[in-house]
Amino acid sequence: MNKTPSYDPQNERQLWDEAAADFDTEADHGLRDERVREAWYDLLQSLMPAPPMHVLDIGCGTGSLT
Repeated sequence: MNKTPSYDPQNERQLWDEAAADFDTEADHGLRDERVREAWYDLLQSLMPAPPMHVLDIGCGTGSLT
């Protein structure tokens, strides 16, 4: 019987810390492709309420979209 390794949050933190430096260079994380940026802009604009509006950004992700 294989033993499932126990979860260690420190290991997960280390994985994300190591990936952080290059995270936004991955495809579409940095929204470098003009077509991708336009598609996201169009989608987000269509979801926004009419002014005046209040938007809450709870700090998820890198901020490349907000």
